[in-house]
Amino acid sequence: MGSHDLFLEHVIDPRWEKYARGDIDRYNEAEPEDFLSPLEQEVFKIIKEGADVVRLADAIKLYWKTHKKAGDPDFVVAVERDWNKLVTHTGDIPLRDLNREHARTLIDCLAAAGDKTTSIRRSLNHIKAVVSAALREAELAKVNPFSALQIANEGQDAEAAVVPNRKTLEGIAKTLRDDITPVGILSLILMETGTQIGEFSGMKVSDVFLDAQYRMSA
Repeated sequence: MGSHDLFLEHVIDPRWEKYARGDIDRYNEAEPEDFLSPLEQEVFKIIKEGADVVRLADAIKLYWKTHKKAGDPDFVVAVERDWNKLVTHTGDIPLRDLNREHARTLIDCLAAAGDKTTSIRRSLNHIKAVVSAALREAELAKVNPFSALQIANEGQDAEAAVVPNRKTLEGIAKTLRDDITPVGILSLILMETGTQIGEFSGMKVSDVFLDAQYRMSA
């Protein structure tokens, strides 16, 4: 007798009968989640599908296993945030069961949640990359369902950036000069130097030389 049959005989059937309490309709309409604990449901799922099945939770691990930016915390957070959108949408299904319908309905859900089409495209790009890597690492012969996806009216919901005039900028700078908090100081440096925050936010006091010669570029 295999593990599947043993689990049915010693766990599923007793729980099922106890849940139904002799009611044949209740017995016939019951689903495993009605009478099994979350742990028992997971064990039953693994036994039915096989222990080697690659699920979405496994796919993201396969992605980080070989990705050169796996040590970049900002990149990891961004990718996993978008991957979790998919897992929340579909559940932790086997990778082999992921299909085009999941991809299309995910787009609809993200749009309904208020995401701009540019944000949706970034999410899809991250998801597509994870799926592609996982399919390759798991040696699954399957077309990536997130390839060549179209987003209706893509880019048409973009809002033009508002560029403040000189007077507004001078007012902001004056306010920031009176703000001695780290955020205020960093914001003022951004305004006055035109650098990106990642270029100086991690600097130490010992990295700054106020008496060194410098030249401002035009």
